Amino acid sequence: MAGSKWWLVLLMLLSVGLMASQPVEAKRKEKEEPAASKTGRVDPKGAGLSSQKNQELMALVVEQIDNEEFDAALATLVELEAQKKVNDYERAKANQFRAQIASDRDDYDQAITYLESVVASDALTNAEHFQSMLILSQLNAQNDNFQKAIEWFDRWTLDAETIPGNYWAMQAQNYYNLDQYERAVEYIDKAFATGETPEVAWGQMKAGSLYELERYDDAAAFAREQKLAHVDNPDLRYQFLNLEVSAYLEKEDYDSARGVLEDAKANGWFDRKLQWTQLYQLYFEDEKPEMAAKVIEEGMAAGALDQSAENYVFLGEAYAVQEKGPEALAAFTKATELDPSNGQAEMQKGQTLLDMERPEQAKAALKSAIDKGGLKLEGNAWYLLCIAENDLDRVSAAIAACRKATEFPESKSNAQNTLRLMGVR
Repeated sequence: MAGSKWWLVLLMLLSVGLMASQPVEAKRKEKEEPAASKTGRVDPKGAGLSSQKNQELMALVVEQIDNEEFDAALATLVELEAQKKVNDYERAKANQFRAQIASDRDDYDQAITYLESVVASDALTNAEHFQSMLILSQLNAQNDNFQKAIEWFDRWTLDAETIPGNYWAMQAQNYYNLDQYERAVEYIDKAFATGETPEVAWGQMKAGSLYELERYDDAAAFAREQKLAHVDNPDLRYQFLNLEVSAYLEKEDYDSARGVLEDAKANGWFDRKLQWTQLYQLYFEDEKPEMAAKVIEEGMAAGALDQSAENYVFLGEAYAVQEKGPEALAAFTKATELDPSNGQAEMQKGQTLLDMERPEQAKAALKSAIDKGGLKLEGNAWYLLCIAENDLDRVSAAIAACRKATEFPESKSNAQNTLRLMGVR
């Protein structure tokens, strides 16, 4: 499933950190010591302080960005930085705004560069400083720099007081995108452990990761859990049902795969062609041709399975194994009508006619099959033609067909034995 990325990265949280701080009087008395973060960082001196003029300029920038007047906002930032009383905090805020503008313009490289300079300046308040790290993680993820996204997220977690489930899931997505599925499972489990209402994508990512890790029993069990959790959503139910079946098929546990499909069919959850196809193929695998035939006919009658040459060939094979000649012949004939170029169906039709002791018609079908080509085992067609000609007492034609059959590995031995019985050396 690598390459296949079922979960989208969360929208960047640009509302915090990239937005202007609340207006603060420049002459505010700082009587209280700012609280230290978990790693011991305190708000730098002057962080969060701004003159009235600069507050107004930053408020204007916010308004301009909201109105997508990006060039005007950039001009206002130049004016802000030209103020005599501009401080380190305000310079950092200016670059934070520039990062937001670059991001809004989908220029993630530039946005990352600006925001990295903001963090390096160490001028923002704790809340803004650490929020910038989280946003850097999200920007890098948006820019497919997943390893950098992981590193910034890890830096942010060192000071995060609480980590919501969707943030853990964001980190899980980074690992998933790097095909590091063990870590993806580790972090998506952290998301589930928060007790928050899980996003659908969490379940998709975990199920997909377990499958990629070849932990097929775990993948099947979790997919079943998610299937039942979304039983009223046909699309999600199908998605997890399909993964559950696929996990069992990968470990060649065909009984369990068939059981899952039989249960789904009994519950009225069969609404996709793939489910019908998998079920009848599993009945073939389990040597239950009568059940395979039943599913094919029921599926075609319901419009869930296409009335295609391929499906009619499978139906014919199911009847042929049961030695139901007329039904098999009808199915193979229908297949040749739907796809006149299908030599394989024509060959199987010829074999069925031969089994029904109708050698003249068998001969015609087998010759037609050889002429059409595309046979999986062409030698078998020549050998069957040999038998048909012999049944019609056309010895010379039978010998010629058997000699042709000796040229193919799949029919060489049988053809040589038949020629010996015919007295041909």
